[in-house]
Amino acid sequence: MSNPRISEELRRYEGEFGLFITCAWRLEVAQTVVCGSESRNESDGEIAGGIDRLVGRTITQIDVDERALDFALILDRGEARLSVFCDVVDGDAWQENYHLTLADWLLIVGPRSILRREERTLK
Repeated sequence: MSNPRISEELRRYEGEFGLFITCAWRLEVAQTVVCGSESRNESDGEIAGGIDRLVGRTITQIDVDERALDFALILDRGEARLSVFCDVVDGDAWQENYHLTLADWLLIVGPRSILRREERTLK
Protein backbone atom coordinates (compact mmCIF):
# COMPACT_ATOMS: atom_id res chain seq x y z
CA MET A 1 0.00 0.00 0.00
CA SER A 2 1.33 3.37 -0.90
CA ASN A 3 -0.87 5.43 1.43
CA PRO A 4 1.52 7.14 3.90
CA ARG A 5 -1.22 7.22 6.57
CA ILE A 6 -1.23 3.41 6.78
CA SER A 7 0.98 2.20 9.60
CA GLU A 8 3.66 -0.45 9.07
CA GLU A 9 1.62 -2.81 11.24
CA LEU A 10 -1.42 -2.48 8.97
CA ARG A 11 0.76 -2.97 5.90
CA ARG A 12 2.17 -6.27 7.19
CA TYR A 13 -0.80 -7.92 8.88
CA GLU A 14 -4.40 -8.62 8.03
CA GLY A 15 -7.14 -8.28 10.62
CA GLU A 16 -9.78 -10.84 11.50
CA PHE A 17 -12.18 -9.05 9.18
CA GLY A 18 -12.20 -6.12 6.80
CA LEU A 19 -14.99 -3.71 5.89
CA PHE A 20 -14.99 -1.80 2.59
CA ILE A 21 -17.76 0.81 2.33
CA THR A 22 -18.74 2.42 -0.97
CA CYS A 23 -22.18 3.74 0.00
CA ALA A 24 -23.16 6.67 2.20
CA TRP A 25 -21.88 6.70 5.79
CA ARG A 26 -21.53 9.03 8.77
CA LEU A 27 -19.15 9.02 11.75
CA GLU A 28 -20.18 10.49 15.08
CA VAL A 29 -17.95 10.87 18.13
CA ALA A 30 -19.21 12.20 21.47
CA GLN A 31 -22.64 12.83 19.87
CA THR A 32 -21.11 15.15 17.25
CA VAL A 33 -20.95 14.45 13.51
CA VAL A 34 -17.23 14.27 12.67
CA CYS A 35 -17.36 13.37 8.99
CA GLY A 36 -19.27 11.48 6.33
CA SER A 37 -18.87 9.88 2.95
CA GLU A 38 -18.93 13.27 1.22
CA SER A 39 -16.32 14.88 3.51
CA ARG A 40 -12.84 15.89 2.36
CA ASN A 41 -10.53 12.89 1.97
CA GLU A 42 -7.15 14.64 1.76
CA SER A 43 -4.41 13.78 4.25
CA ASP A 44 -5.52 16.75 6.42
CA GLY A 45 -9.24 16.31 5.68
CA GLU A 46 -12.18 15.43 7.88
CA ILE A 47 -12.12 11.73 6.94
CA ALA A 48 -8.48 11.26 7.98
CA GLY A 49 -9.17 13.04 11.25
CA GLY A 50 -12.26 10.92 11.82
CA ILE A 51 -10.36 7.69 11.21
CA ASP A 52 -7.68 8.82 13.67
CA ARG A 53 -10.43 9.17 16.28
CA LEU A 54 -11.40 5.50 15.77
CA VAL A 55 -7.95 4.04 16.40
CA GLY A 56 -7.87 1.99 19.59
CA ARG A 57 -11.64 1.90 20.01
CA THR A 58 -13.61 -1.33 20.46
CA ILE A 59 -16.81 -2.31 18.66
CA THR A 60 -19.27 -3.01 21.47
CA GLN A 61 -22.50 -3.35 19.49
CA ILE A 62 -23.73 -3.75 15.93
CA ASP A 63 -27.24 -2.63 14.94
CA VAL A 64 -28.54 -3.95 11.61
CA ASP A 65 -31.69 -3.00 9.70
CA GLU A 66 -32.58 -6.44 8.33
CA ARG A 67 -34.66 -5.07 5.42
CA ALA A 68 -32.17 -2.63 3.91
CA LEU A 69 -28.99 -4.04 5.51
CA ASP A 70 -28.04 -0.57 6.73
CA PHE A 71 -26.03 -0.89 9.93
CA ALA A 72 -24.30 0.99 12.71
CA LEU A 73 -21.13 0.03 14.52
CA ILE A 74 -21.29 1.28 18.08
CA LEU A 75 -17.85 1.80 19.60
CA ASP A 76 -16.87 2.11 23.24
CA ARG A 77 -20.46 1.70 24.44
CA GLY A 78 -21.79 4.63 22.46
CA GLU A 79 -18.86 7.04 22.56
CA ALA A 80 -18.56 6.69 18.78
CA ARG A 81 -20.88 5.47 16.02
CA LEU A 82 -20.29 4.61 12.38
CA SER A 83 -23.61 4.53 10.50
CA VAL A 84 -23.78 2.99 7.02
CA PHE A 85 -26.69 3.62 4.62
CA CYS A 86 -27.19 1.33 1.60
CA ASP A 87 -27.95 3.89 -1.11
CA VAL A 88 -26.84 1.89 -4.18
CA VAL A 89 -30.26 0.93 -5.46
CA ASP A 90 -29.98 0.87 -9.23
CA GLY A 91 -26.83 -0.50 -10.76
CA ASP A 92 -25.01 -3.42 -12.21
CA ALA A 93 -24.44 -6.56 -10.18
CA TRP A 94 -20.76 -5.63 -9.69
CA GLN A 95 -21.66 -2.42 -7.86
CA GLU A 96 -21.97 -2.70 -4.12
CA ASN A 97 -22.91 -0.82 -0.98
CA TYR A 98 -20.25 -2.52 1.12
CA HIS A 99 -18.50 -5.82 1.62
CA LEU A 100 -17.25 -7.62 4.67
CA THR A 101 -14.12 -9.75 4.31
CA LEU A 102 -13.94 -12.75 6.62
CA ALA A 103 -11.37 -15.56 6.78
CA ASP A 104 -13.03 -17.69 4.08
CA TRP A 105 -15.83 -15.53 2.71
CA LEU A 106 -16.76 -12.18 1.25
CA LEU A 107 -20.22 -10.98 2.20
CA ILE A 108 -21.30 -8.43 -0.39
CA VAL A 109 -24.31 -6.13 -0.17
CA GLY A 110 -25.11 -5.08 -3.72
CA PRO A 111 -27.78 -2.94 -5.37
CA ARG A 112 -31.19 -3.00 -3.67
CA SER A 113 -29.43 -4.44 -0.58
CA ILE A 114 -29.20 -7.91 -2.09
CA LEU A 115 -26.75 -9.99 -0.07
CA ARG A 116 -24.45 -12.48 -1.74
CA ARG A 117 -21.65 -14.63 -0.39
CA GLU A 118 -18.50 -15.51 -2.30
CA GLU A 119 -15.75 -17.87 -1.31
CA ARG A 120 -12.57 -15.94 -0.64
CA THR A 121 -9.54 -17.00 -2.63
CA LEU A 122 -6.17 -15.97 -1.26
CA LYS A 123 -3.31 -15.39 -3.66
